Amino acid sequence: MVPEHTIYGSVSIKPIPSISISTDARYTSAFYNGGDNDNVQETIQGRIEWNMRIDWNVLDEISWYASADNILNSRTPVWVFYGGWYPMPGRTFETGLKWVY
Repeated sequence: MVPEHTIYGSVSIKPIPSISISTDARYTSAFYNGGDNDNVQETIQGRIEWNMRIDWNVLDEISWYASADNILNSRTPVWVFYGGWYPMPGRTFETGLKWVY
C-alpha cells in the first residue's frame, strides 16, 4: 500500500510585494492493494498531483486568494483494499477573502 517512490516539489514567487504565487507537484509511483500480503496482484498505477495558488494582499488586513487543486484531475485511488477503494478528490477550485483584525 506504500508507493516505492514519491517525489515532491514546490515553488513560491512574489512578483510584486502584494502578490504571492505558489505551485506544488507530487509524483507517486505504483503500489499494491491492501491485503495483498504476497504482492502478487496487479499494482495500482502511480499518479501526478499538481496544485496552484495565488494570494493578493489588497490591504494590510484583507487578502484575496484563489487556488486550484489536482489540476490534472488524476482520480487514481489513494487507498485500495480488496472489494473497495477510495479515489483521490477530482479537480477543485476555491476562492475567498481573508480578514485579519
